[in-house]
Amino acid sequence: MFDASTIGAVVFHGDVMNTAARLEQATRDLDRRFLASADALSRLTRTERYALELLGPQTLRGRAAPIDVYAVEALAG
Repeated sequence: MFDASTIGAVVFHGDVMNTAARLEQATRDLDRRFLASADALSRLTRTERYALELLGPQTLRGRAAPIDVYAVEALAG
């Protein structure tokens, strides 16, 4: 978990930032509030708290190959 004391210490470069930026753009293109790659979701725990909708392979600008993308929504409750 990140908090105010660790935010400044986290630095992302290259492919991670490019993919995050392209997923953010894809939220508008796919009319979804939040998207995550299958790779990112595979590294998380407690994903049962979210509704995950597989949107399938998406071609993102700057990526050589499509990546599997999920729409993510918080479950009510």
